[in-house]
Amino acid sequence: MADDDSFEPRLGPIGRRTAKPATQLKSLARLARWGKPATFGHKRLSKGSVKSRGRGKGAAAITQNWAEPGRRRAFVQVNIAPARLSGTSAFSSHVDYIRRDHTNEDGARAPIFGRDQSDLAASDFKERSRGDDHQFRITLAPSDAGELKDLTAFTRRLMRQVERDLRTETDWIATAHYNSPRPHVHIVVRGKNEEEGILIIDRKYLTHGLRHRTEELLTEELGQQTWKERSLSRKREETAEQLTSIDWDLERISQGGHISLAATHADLQSHGWNRKVARLQHLEKLGLARHNYGGEWQLAESWKEKLRSLGERTAALNRLAHDLRRAGIAQGALNDAASAAGTWITGRLISRAPQQGLKGGEIAFIDGIDGRLWVWKASPAQAEQLPSPGAVVSVEIPPGHPRSDTIPGEPAERDNVPAANRVRIFVNSWSALEELVERRAFNWLDEIREDAVSGHVTGFGAEVRAARRARIQYLLSAPLDFAESDELHRREFLAAASRLARRLERPFAELQNREVFHGDYLENIDTPQGRFAVIAGPSRFTLMAFSEEFSRLRGKPVTVEPDIGRIIAAPVRARGIARD
Repeated sequence: MADDDSFEPRLGPIGRRTAKPATQLKSLARLARWGKPATFGHKRLSKGSVKSRGRGKGAAAITQNWAEPGRRRAFVQVNIAPARLSGTSAFSSHVDYIRRDHTNEDGARAPIFGRDQSDLAASDFKERSRGDDHQFRITLAPSDAGELKDLTAFTRRLMRQVERDLRTETDWIATAHYNSPRPHVHIVVRGKNEEEGILIIDRKYLTHGLRHRTEELLTEELGQQTWKERSLSRKREETAEQLTSIDWDLERISQGGHISLAATHADLQSHGWNRKVARLQHLEKLGLARHNYGGEWQLAESWKEKLRSLGERTAALNRLAHDLRRAGIAQGALNDAASAAGTWITGRLISRAPQQGLKGGEIAFIDGIDGRLWVWKASPAQAEQLPSPGAVVSVEIPPGHPRSDTIPGEPAERDNVPAANRVRIFVNSWSALEELVERRAFNWLDEIREDAVSGHVTGFGAEVRAARRARIQYLLSAPLDFAESDELHRREFLAAASRLARRLERPFAELQNREVFHGDYLENIDTPQGRFAVIAGPSRFTLMAFSEEFSRLRGKPVTVEPDIGRIIAAPVRARGIARD
């Protein structure tokens, strides 16, 4: 007879009857033998777990199953840019874009860094990328980037882990940007490996594995999120006006935009179910979802694209607020440039926010001389004509110009728009207003009339009025000599050329009349006299006043003819043409 007080202990959580002790022991033995799953090799993956080609497929299959609940979050965006018919000029343009001015902590140009070096020359990377088929562009924004001691060191550590995952070295450069409320990093990886040729990375590694690696390293450095931090993060996702992880969960369970969330007792106790319902309720307020009845919901057409557009606009406004605080300007109501159709908007360029990288142009914010803050959506061609923030510009908005609250991905102008109806941009001053008062050269303050700024007691108009009066007093005490003005222009031009010569590590060639120069159109630089195109040969470089028609030649071999002031594309198969 069995003893009534005897019992048999069972391993595992209370109420779990299906787990066998042998299964758990096998799992522990496997973990003790092979270590963390992050160290598993691709050959140890189960059959069928990897279905796409490219490097990193093993790490991609492993990392998404090794995500800890308390891990730090990170935003990672990857764009694979192929070489178009125009060659690799777009590669050079993107490098110029990520190293633009006013992106560093002190408002200067962010330096380029690599695996072991800092403040690298962009021209070297552009030269190596000339024959590449594609380029990987990565935007990395850790959620707690402000708490990291060194964002540059974190990026290098991440790229070392990426190379271990890909089992090959990569050629990359990066810049850290601090011109937005959340510091972030732009990484450019060449699509070619010098040892093995074209570099192909697995799609799942780019979409999931890279983000999981970033979050893993971020968690190791800052520690896991506390319960309070996780709760606040989830709450922010429920009401965020951008794409979130909840939205992708809704996309996975939707069928043709229809979502069924049955409210069973188990669902009501599920935190994930409550998050989905809270998110759908917020999407309903935004007009992107509709509650039919019970647990039945219907998502609006193109709801993800509209939400992504709304997120980009929100990011642009956050960047504007950041730039306004840095400039000490009080933020007021935004005025759409379309409401000023047929007139000129003159003011200080405060901020430039990109729309989907280089594809959708930029959103420009102008502190108007009329005391209003204007928002204008510029096409890629128009954005290239804009100077750096701080300069004074005038923009003429034609009738019928699209509003700035349209989808950012849509082009602001079509190529078939008549020239008379296109936006016209004029740069009044490439220098900031405060630099014009005691400038020993004729400038915008000498041109503007008193009646244009009279009556303005606040805002940029009041600043221009005060600067104009200070300019008059300065000129009365030290009259302007035109010969001195010309000499100042020349000194400023040569100073900019000297700085560029140190960066390019080659001398500046000041061309004489009828002298022809052959080289590559590398980039543009802004000086107090305006914008200049940088044409570089193997042994020296020269500068030429920028013109809008030069844009299509960026990154290509060109021939400079200074006597007639033009740049022409060099023949692709030309022989016997020596480069400077």
